[in-house]
Amino acid sequence: MSSFTSSLIVKIHVKNPSEREIYAPFTYITNAGTAITVPVGFRTDFASIPSLLWAILPPLDHYGKAAVIHDYLYRTPALNCTKAQADSILKEACECLKVKQWKIDALYYAVKYFGFHAWNKQRKVK
Repeated sequence: MSSFTSSLIVKIHVKNPSEREIYAPFTYITNAGTAITVPVGFRTDFASIPSLLWAILPPLDHYGKAAVIHDYLYRTPALNCTKAQADSILKEACECLKVKQWKIDALYYAVKYFGFHAWNKQRKVK
């Protein structure tokens, strides 16, 4: 069974106040038993949701921990995680947090169908 094994502790990033910086290692254990640890210094904007939708899906909500894990998987190609795996882990982590099902579905299908830009941005050969 999946679980978050540590608290999420962040600070506002000095140069980009819309982002938060991980202040202490943050770990999630997937249903498959894989530990995903977000390191100190990793930056996140939590859920990248258009401001038009913030009234029903604010970026900082009950699913925030799941969003940080998802950001980390998307932004860290060295983890060898596929986009489909990252999106499924977002859904699984939201379920672990007991997020309402309609919010889980909205988040999951948004990243599944519209997350390619963010995914591909991190995988460009430099």
